[in-house]
Amino acid sequence: MKYHIATAGLLMVALASTAMAQSPGGDSATRLQGVWRMTSLEQGTPGSDLSAVDFTGQIVFTDNGVVAVQAMKTSGDDPGNPYAVNGYEAYYGAYDVAADGTVVTFDVQSSVVRDLIGRKLERAIEVTDDRLVITPTSKDENWRVTYERQD
Repeated sequence: MKYHIATAGLLMVALASTAMAQSPGGDSATRLQGVWRMTSLEQGTPGSDLSAVDFTGQIVFTDNGVVAVQAMKTSGDDPGNPYAVNGYEAYYGAYDVAADGTVVTFDVQSSVVRDLIGRKLERAIEVTDDRLVITPTSKDENWRVTYERQD
């Protein structure tokens, strides 16, 4: 009897360890993991064409479900950007990728913009080789950020 209980206990620990080690969103999230350098940011008002904006930054996705974003406008402030303060954007939190791999949700735990803390930001994603494109899922926003894999 003790043998069966010990075996069952080891099996439960092994299963729990495997579940915890899996990426948030499975294989789709695995493609996101790593460090990505921003290559372009384009912004516009809803329904308008996008225009290039002089930003630099990076996004990091860890294998345990944490995302960290940093971006900075390279010249001056960016008063129309609700995700930035004085031209600087930074937040981190948990992330989860939809099963089909086309949407990622960020659960903002800390941000330079305090109003973002506690919010869930849903974003459309497209990963092709070493290129990541993120766009809003909301029709109220119009922007596109492109990244290149760094690791």
